Amino acid sequence: MQVGAPRPAPTTASPWMRWSIAVVVALVAMAARGLLNPWFGNALPFVFAFPAVALVAWVAGVAPALAAALICAAWVLAPWVDP
Repeated sequence: MQVGAPRPAPTTASPWMRWSIAVVVALVAMAARGLLNPWFGNALPFVFAFPAVALVAWVAGVAPALAAALICAAWVLAPWVDP
């Protein structure tokens, strides 16, 4: 970090709120992708995951964003996993 550079503001939200935001945003993004599945088909499975993870990283921080990325990846990759 440069001398005199502004520091990022600390997150004021509680940890419960930050992690809840991550889960809700990831699930809403994947539900929206599921609703558009008739038009997209199997193409672009992560089209809503990228903006969702970026939003969570901006609002809630890095660790909740990683959780959101894992939720989205699990949602997209679940149909290909044999039970």
